[in-house]
Amino acid sequence: MMKEGDTFVDTNSAMVLEDLIGQFLYGDKSQIKLKMKKQVILLNKSRVIKYNKTSNLEFLESINNVKKH
Repeated sequence: MMKEGDTFVDTNSAMVLEDLIGQFLYGDKSQIKLKMKKQVILLNKSRVIKYNKTSNLEFLESINNVKKH
């Protein structure tokens, strides 16, 4: 399990971000929140990403605000 401040090298495609946004927009909010608590958003291939649970949850809130407008 990752802890605040841990890092890893991301070798997956950016499609994961699109999948997460799609799940959030189409009503699978409980599942996406669970995934966000367990992993970081994967933005780019081969990028070292710092795990930050607070930032990930803030990202979810920002998507929710965009959806309402």
